Amino acid sequence: MNYPLDFSDDFPRALRFWIERFLYYKLTSLASYKVKDNDLFLQALQNIQSGGKNNIEKIVEICRTARLSGLLGITTYMVPLKRFYDYCTKLRLASMEDISEDLAREFMSITTSHLKLASQKNYRTVLLNFLKFIEENNYIDKEAGKFHLFRIKLESSLKKYHDALPDHLDDTEIRRFLESLENYQNKIAKNITRDKLLVKIIIYSGARISEVLGLKINDIFEEGEYFRFNIIGKGNKNRIVYMQAVHIRDLLHRWLGLRANIPNSKKSKLLFITGSTKSLNATYAYRVVQSILINAGIRKLKNGPHMLRHSFATLLYKKSKDLILVQETLGHSSVETSRIYTHFDRDNLKYGADLINPKSNRSKKG
Repeated sequence: MNYPLDFSDDFPRALRFWIERFLYYKLTSLASYKVKDNDLFLQALQNIQSGGKNNIEKIVEICRTARLSGLLGITTYMVPLKRFYDYCTKLRLASMEDISEDLAREFMSITTSHLKLASQKNYRTVLLNFLKFIEENNYIDKEAGKFHLFRIKLESSLKKYHDALPDHLDDTEIRRFLESLENYQNKIAKNITRDKLLVKIIIYSGARISEVLGLKINDIFEEGEYFRFNIIGKGNKNRIVYMQAVHIRDLLHRWLGLRANIPNSKKSKLLFITGSTKSLNATYAYRVVQSILINAGIRKLKNGPHMLRHSFATLLYKKSKDLILVQETLGHSSVETSRIYTHFDRDNLKYGADLINPKSNRSKKG
């Protein structure tokens, strides 16, 4: 039986619906002889068919029930799918069609880079099987026989996910990007101010796009020459980020004035909203950043907001040589995650080359 790709206008529910359908398929196709408790198994089968009404924690709980019934293998699917769900919902996608090759690659890179190769392979296999299942069971226009294909292959080696250095802008490209940002245009005039503010907060704070889109007006405080941002990051962890006020003060005040004139804007506490008071999504932010990059004549493999975060982190480490500062500013759970930015420190690498030169007398940095 086929179902609408966007089973619900609410993206999180639509994604949960497909996760439930996929898990139901897996539960009914896993080796039945492993079931030791039929009552628990039937309970799991019944509860997993909610049409996406179950929240993700409830779905995880149902899988635990299935596991207790004897189907231990269900965990192999649930863990990666839970992580994928969390990742996609934080990006505030508008439709299932927004799940793309780039998104899948970034998910793999960010989520699995610290995992063992076997776990990386499992994540890749589960994700590809899940998307293939949706391709085989969805429709966009049933009467016309139209259905959606993600065409996601993740062909690059798994080692690349683990070792690849993130794309970023160098000093010259950052200047060109900021010049292009000043000339940014939008068909809706008031959105120019909003979009410029959005991009500047990302590039001057290094915050994740989900964190910036989730900012509330009362999360921002002006303290003399700085703005303080109270950010809610991964795992609902709070952190504070500072930014020089000169970068965004005028844009912020102008946007707040424009925002106040949007009908019913007081109903939303979010800083960034649309003309209909809905929250902006990551797909829109990606298009804005990509447009600015194109106008600046900059081409990167990854053209989205996350690339700006990498650019911020690279520049921060280059100027500070302080991994702990990078970790705390970016909200990394471990300093090991931040360590990748040391690979861009060419001065340090040249210093290392000098140290092994037999004719060099250098023993320490001066």
